[in-house]
Amino acid sequence: MDVVITGLLLVWFLLSVVVQIRRPRVLALRTHDRFRLLPAWNLFAPRPIVSDYFVSFRTWDNPDAPPSSWQRLPFPGSRRLLDGIVNRHRRSSKTHWDSAHDIVMAFEQSGQPIPVSDPAYLRLLGCATSQARAIPKATTVQFRISCIRGHHLSNATEIAWFESNRHHV
Repeated sequence: MDVVITGLLLVWFLLSVVVQIRRPRVLALRTHDRFRLLPAWNLFAPRPIVSDYFVSFRTWDNPDAPPSSWQRLPFPGSRRLLDGIVNRHRRSSKTHWDSAHDIVMAFEQSGQPIPVSDPAYLRLLGCATSQARAIPKATTVQFRISCIRGHHLSNATEIAWFESNRHHV
């Protein structure tokens, strides 16, 4: 019985490794996987990550004054070497990224302003507002979602995709 279980686990492991190869014949294995035993994700991306979202904010001391310069929202929590194995702030950073992605996609599809009652908008506004409250005399805040594209920082370009309205702190 142990040999049968070991053999089944070995076959499953080998098939899991094989489906990582992106070829039509290999991908056909996934269509025959009725019980979803093979992983649906890939370890090896077809292209390296070439873009990422960043959320920035700026503040105003009073409505007539010029705004401060854009500042990126900080990474939730401090980074540690152990985060490569167990990242305790993974959900918070994923929430930022997902919220930015949701707003950009909704804005691109509709071309209309995103309602302030949208949960993704409220999440990012809350993060920007909490950062703005730490700045003395800040009365108004605005956030922006940018995308940075490029393989290396030397040839990366930043594109502002969405800017919120001004909101009181």
